[in-house]
Amino acid sequence: MGFVIIDGVLKRYGEEPETTEVTVPDGVTEIGNNAFEDRKRMTAVVIPAGVTVIGDRAFDLCTSLTSVTIPAGVKAIGAWTFMDCTRLTTVTVPEGVEVIKMRAFDHCTSLTAVTLPASVTKIGSDAFADCERLTTVTVLGERASRFPTPAQYQGLTGEYLINVFRLLCRSFRVTDALSELTQRDLCTLLGNGYRDEAFLSAVERVHPHLLRYAVVHDDPLALRALLAMAPISDRDLEEAIGLASEHGSKQGYIVLVNEKQRRGHIAGEEMRL
Repeated sequence: MGFVIIDGVLKRYGEEPETTEVTVPDGVTEIGNNAFEDRKRMTAVVIPAGVTVIGDRAFDLCTSLTSVTIPAGVKAIGAWTFMDCTRLTTVTVPEGVEVIKMRAFDHCTSLTAVTLPASVTKIGSDAFADCERLTTVTVLGERASRFPTPAQYQGLTGEYLINVFRLLCRSFRVTDALSELTQRDLCTLLGNGYRDEAFLSAVERVHPHLLRYAVVHDDPLALRALLAMAPISDRDLEEAIGLASEHGSKQGYIVLVNEKQRRGHIAGEEMRL
C-alpha cells in the first residue's frame, strides 16, 4: 500500500482503502512508468512542484480519475499516460511542457477541453485519438473552439500547432451531439479554402450535418465547397432547397437552385424565396 519511491522516482502507488484523492509527496521528481496504472478508485491526483517527467502509462486505466493537477515544472508527458481515463473532463497542460508523447490522452472519452501552452514543441501521433467529446482547444492563450479559425490558423507559428490541428481532425467522430460551434468552425474553414488532408477527411465524415448547417445558416461558400466535395442526390437537393426556403437562406437558396439548373432539371427558373 502507499507510495514506492526510489531516488526521487515514484515507482508505484498501491491503492489504500477509502482513499480516492491522492497527493504525490514532495521530493518526487519523476512519476515513473505505470506508477498509477489501473488505480480505478482514484478520482483526483495532485502532482507537486519539482516533478519534471510523467512516465509512460503513468495513469493508464485510471477510469475514475476526473481531476489531475500538472505542475509547471513538468517537461514531458509520456506515451499512453492518461489513456483510458474515461472520466477525465478537462486538462490544462502548463507552460514549460515541451513534449506530449503518442496517445497520451487516447480514449479519454469524457474529455471536453484541453489547454496547450506555447512551450510545447512536439505532440506524438494520436495524442488525442478517440476523444469524441473534445470541443474546446485553447492554444497560446487564445480560445479556439475545436479548430482554430482561418485567421488564427494562418497567423499561427510553430509546427506543433499544425500537428494539433491535424490530430484533432483525425480523432474527430460523428456523434448525435455534434456541436453547432464545431459545425460553424468546419464550415468557416471549408469556405475559406482550407484543404488539409486530415481536415477534409473529417469533413467527409460529417458531410450531411455540415450541408444542413450551411443551408440553415446561409453560408454559400461552405455550401459550394460541400457540393463540390460530394454531390448530393436529386432528392436531397430538393430537400435542401426546401430547407433554404423555410429558413430564409437567400444566398444558399440561389446556390442550390443553380445546382438544380446545372443538372438540367430547370430552365431559366426565376429564383424566389
